[in-house]
Amino acid sequence: MTTSNTGARRAATLIVCAGLAFLAPAALANKASTANSAALGLEAAIAQPASEASTVTHASSLWRKDKYDVEGSYRIETTEAGTFIVLSRDFNTKEGPDLKLVLSPQTSDRVRARSALQGSLIVGELTSNRGEQRFRIPDGTDLSKYKSVLIHCEEFTVMWAAAPLHAGEIVARGHDWTKKANRIRGHWEIAQDDKGSVLRVAEDFNPRTAPALKFVLSPHTTRAAKNDNALRGGTVIAELRSNKGAQTFRIPAGVNPADFNSLLIHCEQYTKLWGGSSI
Repeated sequence: MTTSNTGARRAATLIVCAGLAFLAPAALANKASTANSAALGLEAAIAQPASEASTVTHASSLWRKDKYDVEGSYRIETTEAGTFIVLSRDFNTKEGPDLKLVLSPQTSDRVRARSALQGSLIVGELTSNRGEQRFRIPDGTDLSKYKSVLIHCEEFTVMWAAAPLHAGEIVARGHDWTKKANRIRGHWEIAQDDKGSVLRVAEDFNPRTAPALKFVLSPHTTRAAKNDNALRGGTVIAELRSNKGAQTFRIPAGVNPADFNSLLIHCEQYTKLWGGSSI
C-alpha cells in the first residue's frame, strides 16, 4: 500500500513539473519584456489613451485645404490626466516632413502658411500622416484664445490645411452625397454643443443652385428618398443661404439627429430632391 502511494505521488509530481516546464517560456518572456521596457524607459511619443472618463469640448472635420487635402476629424477632450487633441482613426493626409499640429488665434478661412505660427501654440509633431494620434495640450492653456487647428510643415513653411475650433462633439459627419436631381459636393457635420444640435457645411460645399433649397433630416435612406417623399416624416432644418461655401444652421430644439437616416437637400418649390448623404 505504501509503495502504491509513493508511485502515485511521483506520477503527480512529474505531471506538475511538466506543466511548469510548459508554462515557463511564456512566463519568462513576459518577465523579459517587462524588464526590457523598464530598462529602456520606454514612453510613447504622444500621450496614451486615457482610461478614465473624458469630456469632448471641441471638434470638427471641416478642413479647409491650403496645400493638401485632410480627411478625418479632431476632437479636444478633457480628462483627469489633462486636456488632449485627438486625431480620428480615419485621419489621412499627404505625408510630409516636420508636420506639426497647431492651435492658431486666426480663423481657418484667413490663416495662411506665413502667418500660421504667429501667436500660435505648437501642440506636437505628427507621428504619422494617417491614423489616430493623441497630443497633450499644456496645462493652463486658454483655448478661448484660439480659433483654428492647423496641420503645418514648420520646416518649409507650408500649411497643409486648417479646421475651425468649433465647440461641441461631432455626432455625424460625411461628404459622400447620393445624386438625385443634381450633384452635390462638400463635407458636412452635425455636432452637439451646450445649446443643442448644429449642422455645419465646409467651404468646399457646392450644390447646383436653385430657389428655396432646404436641408432636411429624413427618416428615409438616401436610396429610398424620392422627390415626393423627401419631406414625409422629416424635419426641415433651414433654407440654404448660398449654393456654395461654409454655412452653419441650428437644428430645431428637441430634434434628435440620431432619429434620422439621411441629410437631404430638397427644392420644395419644385418638389425636386437634389440628393442626400447618409447619417
